[in-house]
Amino acid sequence: MKKVSDKQEAIEKKLRKAKQAFVDSKEPFCEGCGRSDRRLSVSHTISVKRCKEIGKPELIYDPKNFSLDCCCDSSHCHNKYESAPMEEKIKLSNFTKRFLYILEHDIEKARSIMLACRDSKPELIEDYWK
Repeated sequence: MKKVSDKQEAIEKKLRKAKQAFVDSKEPFCEGCGRSDRRLSVSHTISVKRCKEIGKPELIYDPKNFSLDCCCDSSHCHNKYESAPMEEKIKLSNFTKRFLYILEHDIEKARSIMLACRDSKPELIEDYWK
């Protein structure tokens, strides 16, 4: 079994604490579809990996970077946000909120989203492309 470094263990502990505080502050329903009858998980808008890549590791713990989404099946919102085609992602209730967060913190990713949405959600291009 691979030993986790002390630094990584500290990061994971801080993340667990931040996620728990986020969950405790929310009503128990999915922000992507509004359902409350499914298992929920905390999802990052900008992934942990991407936060590190763009040199903004503080975003890993930012509650504004979290979303409470239903999970555990490919049709559930957490999985749709992470791996579904863009035309499925834009149907999520919290897509615009998540996009605005990305626009604020990761312009490169925001531009790729705008390009992917230019036909199905052209207001992203019109309102935010600068």
